[in-house]
Amino acid sequence: MTTSAYRDIRDSLSQLYLEDDRPWLVGFSGGKDSTMLASLIFDAVLSVPIPDRKKTYIGSLHRHAR
Repeated sequence: MTTSAYRDIRDSLSQLYLEDDRPWLVGFSGGKDSTMLASLIFDAVLSVPIPDRKKTYIGSLHRHAR
């Protein structure tokens, strides 16, 4: 993915984040796709001014064997 494409997607996510009043919950499996999505969401939230941020959760979907 080019830097420009990453930035465009991040900016789109930032806009969606600002338009949505609900907290965000993002599932993370640890694979390549969810790692990229978690990175995009993390960067999108960090690009939003602090007073406009809301709770955002990125959680693992793995169940650990005992």
